[in-house]
Amino acid sequence: MSSLKKNKHVWRSALAGLVPLALMAAVVLGSLSTSTAARPSKSSDKNKKSSADAKSQSPRKGRLRKVGEYNPEDETVEMFDAMNAGQIEVKLIPKDSTQGRVFVKNKTKRPLNVKLPEAFAAAPILAQAGGQGMGGGMGGGGMGGGGMGGGFFNVPGGGGFMNGPGMGGGFINGPGGAGGGFFNVPPEKEENFKVPCMCLEHGKAEPRASMTYKVQPIETFTDKPGVAELCRLLGYGKISQRAAQVAAWHLNNDMSWEELYAKRIKHADGSTEPYFTAEELRAGMAVASHSLTEWKNRKQQNSKEQPVSSPGEKAAQAALSNEPSESAAALKGKTAKTAPGKNAR
Repeated sequence: MSSLKKNKHVWRSALAGLVPLALMAAVVLGSLSTSTAARPSKSSDKNKKSSADAKSQSPRKGRLRKVGEYNPEDETVEMFDAMNAGQIEVKLIPKDSTQGRVFVKNKTKRPLNVKLPEAFAAAPILAQAGGQGMGGGMGGGGMGGGGMGGGFFNVPGGGGFMNGPGMGGGFINGPGGAGGGFFNVPPEKEENFKVPCMCLEHGKAEPRASMTYKVQPIETFTDKPGVAELCRLLGYGKISQRAAQVAAWHLNNDMSWEELYAKRIKHADGSTEPYFTAEELRAGMAVASHSLTEWKNRKQQNSKEQPVSSPGEKAAQAALSNEPSESAAALKGKTAKTAPGKNAR
């Protein structure tokens, strides 16, 4: 019995000595864990630093730009100059004689804002020769842009003019939000947009989607008075394609108003119908007259009244200035015979 009491006393003494030791161990471990947590590891510092560097180097996220939209941070080049320099490739694939798609391929390693021409011509390439030459304008970014190229333009009794103030441009935007005139192409990529067109060579085969056309300056295709101005009006959406076609065949192919009035569409069953309506003919006459006036004004500004040499330019200036000449008298006679209000149907 006495030995049993003695053993209990020993165990109690041992336990009493262990309690302070346990408390000291807990205090030491707690202080170690606190100091470790307060001092970040080197790997953590490196991760934070690399994350901060990545944020500072990454570009700011702005709004998403639409396809082809002008970017003021990118280099700007003129389309035909860039083609000659080998920076871009441009081709036109027509749907028909009224519209097509222009494909612009950026051959450089940097994005480019391509300054589009107000007027252009297109001709079939190489083995595909035989198709008609086409003309149009890109100043308004093409009819596919969803907008017209500004201005207020109207003619009484005419059915072919687009009119209305403040008709802003489409998806191809220029500096400061101005509509039309530029098309942005990413590096080593090809983008495309729709353009309105018209036939410049009456009697040749209708363009097809399987044909590829080479785009060229309008001045290298024709120097007939008023044709370049006509292409500009069409490109900016100020005139309808049908009115432009009437004027194009008259100005570029010397078709008389009587010939255009008599032109008909032949159907498989033998029936025919007028190719142009009376409204389209009247609008085409007004468009042709306006284009010639614009050509005369531009000629005077650019050449400072230089002598006119070509027969076409002489006839155009005579008609505009009401000078007595055979061409001017003929033009007035043709206009009078196709009087406004006559129903072509």
